[in-house]
Amino acid sequence: MEQWLQFIGDTGFPIVVTMYLMHRIEGKLDVLIQTIQMLPVRMQEENRESGDRLGRIHLSEKVQ
Repeated sequence: MEQWLQFIGDTGFPIVVTMYLMHRIEGKLDVLIQTIQMLPVRMQEENRESGDRLGRIHLSEKVQ
């Protein structure tokens, strides 16, 4: 029994801190994943709005 109490005393705090940090970062990772998944759609929308500026730049680079 004393060994278990010693083990919990030694590792309890790092485990609790790790669980807290993992819980906090989980929400931020979800937002990051959504942002990355929406990136191609946003880039296509921006290309359409800017008159396909990126496409023209890409073509001019091929010509040179």
